[in-house]
Amino acid sequence: MDIKITIVGETEVGKTSLVQYFVNETPSLQNSTTPCASFLKKVAMVNDKVINFQMWDTAGQERFRSIAPMYYRGSDCVLLVYDVGQQASYEQLKEFWVKEVQSKCPYHVIFALVANKQDITEQKVTNQEGRAFAQANQLEFYETSGKSGAGVLQMFQELAQKVIDQKQNTQMAKEDTSKEVLVRTQVTQVKQKKDSCCM
Repeated sequence: MDIKITIVGETEVGKTSLVQYFVNETPSLQNSTTPCASFLKKVAMVNDKVINFQMWDTAGQERFRSIAPMYYRGSDCVLLVYDVGQQASYEQLKEFWVKEVQSKCPYHVIFALVANKQDITEQKVTNQEGRAFAQANQLEFYETSGKSGAGVLQMFQELAQKVIDQKQNTQMAKEDTSKEVLVRTQVTQVKQKKDSCCM
């Protein structure tokens, strides 16, 4: 099963380090700004299912915001990442990014608020604050560190399972609808035959 995950947020909040830690399962030695967007993939097992993770790591600079929606297209999940040591990155998520992705993505997309850089000692945004905002806006919430890897693998595994469950539920709903339509069609055909016999 393919799962597309798009990662958004301000520049230097650690989006790339999260993806690279998940892909390589080791801290990234890079500390550079993502140019426009980068694509990484990984095949992993999630509860006995083979999942092909397709991850789009987008740039956070304001000049790239106009092209960001093209990366949301077809996403199963969007990660909204902020740096717990940068109050401004959290405020930008609340004021821009959350509204942006929720207004441009289909209703079935799973959104997750990610409080990154949990390894730093001085947090400007408390996890309680982030969790409360996530609950108020129907977002999943995760605490991570792309540097130490804390919470990263668990986050991607849990989100993948949520996508799997959602896709299965959607498929079951479609099958139920198809069965209902078939039954209605058969009932109509039987009624029409009875009516024709009475004429």
